[in-house]
Amino acid sequence: MTAIDIQVITDPKAFYAIAPEWNALVDRSSPEALFTRHDFLTENLRKLQTGQPRARPYLILLRRNGHLVAGLPFALRRDRLGTAVLEWLGSGTPLYACMPGDLSQAELVTHLYAELRRVPVLRKLKVDFVPSETVLASALRTLGAQEIPLAPRLLRDLSTHDLAATISARRRKKLAQYRKRFMTLGNLRVGTVTEPQELAALSDWIMTIKRNWVLQRQGNDTWATDPSTAAYFARMSDVLAKTGRAWGTALTLDGQLVCANLLFQQGDTVFWSKTAHIADHAALSPGWLAIDHGLQTASERGARRMDMMMGSSYLKDTLATATAPISSFRLKLNPLARLLPMR
Repeated sequence: MTAIDIQVITDPKAFYAIAPEWNALVDRSSPEALFTRHDFLTENLRKLQTGQPRARPYLILLRRNGHLVAGLPFALRRDRLGTAVLEWLGSGTPLYACMPGDLSQAELVTHLYAELRRVPVLRKLKVDFVPSETVLASALRTLGAQEIPLAPRLLRDLSTHDLAATISARRRKKLAQYRKRFMTLGNLRVGTVTEPQELAALSDWIMTIKRNWVLQRQGNDTWATDPSTAAYFARMSDVLAKTGRAWGTALTLDGQLVCANLLFQQGDTVFWSKTAHIADHAALSPGWLAIDHGLQTASERGARRMDMMMGSSYLKDTLATATAPISSFRLKLNPLARLLPMR
């Protein structure tokens, strides 16, 4: 097999210039690589540099005969001691880390190991939210990284989008009753949102409801309560909607939002990223009515699978036809040594 050549991009101009070639690689990759599209990486870098201005991109490009065959999007930052941390250029939210491209585990281990040895005074490698069955996860295990299991992702086969085929007869009867009760309250509508600015506004509404819910019940500081998270997903919704990779469902009563979902799509997979509803009508299960429309829309858009991502709820658990593990990885290194532990 032809040898792999490695190129590392740390210069901001080169980082932005690689976008077309990088996105073409993502589009040839598994659907989970969606979250490494250059649109995401750009926003992730901006978000990271807001709190850590000295952080810089560290994109590892792997080429065969000049053609980009795989990529690893990292960010490099220095701590107060001058040592370095290499971390996946993610959003700080549960969006998957998945290497775009096609590389064997052995090749990835070899080249990632070699590249880590080149980073001066590197003390840690961090990669969060990695689907555990991927080549990236296998390579990190081989390198001796600590694996931290997280909540699994929930998957649904969309060979049938019929919600009635999934739920019990009692639940079907209840949902029919809820729909009728909604209609007695006013003009009930369930629709699909695809226009970029409208979707950005819908995303902002979802994140505001979600943030308030978390603050009221948990009161802790998490990614969901960070005000910048709402702005982040609003921007990503706007950007990805322009290429058909983001859309939403909205349930309204007399024109007022009651429940909404934000979904991303790559190829035949739809990622159900965010959902929220107002408390006033929670007893009428608006989430079930909204996702019923979402399942139909996903099927009409050519999706064969819905990834409901991480986190459990009665609705998601009922809809899921499979689960898959997710992990974070930490590889601690001796910044004074140029060798890495190997299993």
